[in-house]
Amino acid sequence: MTVPHSPASNYLDRLAEFACTTTLADIDPRALRHLRVIIADTLGAFAAGNQEPEMRARLARQMDEVAGGHASRGGTGQRLNPIDAAALNAAAGCWLELDEGNLASNGHPGIQVIPAALAVAQQRRSSGADFLLACAIGYEIIARVGAACDMRMCIHPHGTYGVIGAAVAAARLHGLDVTEMRELVNLAGSSPIAGNRQSMKDGATLRNWYASHSAIMGQTAVRLVQSGFTGPRDGITPTCDEVLFDNFRPDDVVRDLGARWLLADGYIKLY
Repeated sequence: MTVPHSPASNYLDRLAEFACTTTLADIDPRALRHLRVIIADTLGAFAAGNQEPEMRARLARQMDEVAGGHASRGGTGQRLNPIDAAALNAAAGCWLELDEGNLASNGHPGIQVIPAALAVAQQRRSSGADFLLACAIGYEIIARVGAACDMRMCIHPHGTYGVIGAAVAAARLHGLDVTEMRELVNLAGSSPIAGNRQSMKDGATLRNWYASHSAIMGQTAVRLVQSGFTGPRDGITPTCDEVLFDNFRPDDVVRDLGARWLLADGYIKLY
């Protein structure tokens, strides 16, 4: 039996529609200019971070198991399957504290979205325009989710609401329809990692892997939806209002959606 959506969950309908129907021509040119800078910056962060001893060791331990795809591991010339390539690039992109940040979103949307989008685009041989569009949509949605809740300072935000952005970007490249996209948003929103900031305070390198959860689970969420898995009717609200964060405001997520772009308005470099 199909349960009708409640009025409170209508923001999910708008998000799904936005994710499936937005075109490059719909995006504020300032947002696209910023996004190109973010992508270039993030690719450089991949390349630099992948030279670190721990990242080299991580790949060496599993190279025989993760090769065989078309997705690139930045700065190495190696090609892997899309999930492992995205996970390694996400961790590498955080390693040297060079990843972009967005104050309006209370986090770092770029490193949550770009690794998965790049890996899927390369695996599917998508165009550069399609990759750019997927990044813009995934980034904008999670920037808005991040801006619409109060962060708990004990929670490291990587790998939390970022799963939604990685999933949406990957889904746009896979061509999911609006119904599937809505299901995906709920499933991805229900699949965060509860990383803590103590790793960051102690200088522990585990926290670099938190962004990899977005890359892995975002792509996995797409595969789950394609396989018929379902999420709750509203998977974002419990995560952002009860489990990891507080005071989630769904109306803020979709206010001026498509007219005002946090990708442009909230852009700031954080090191």
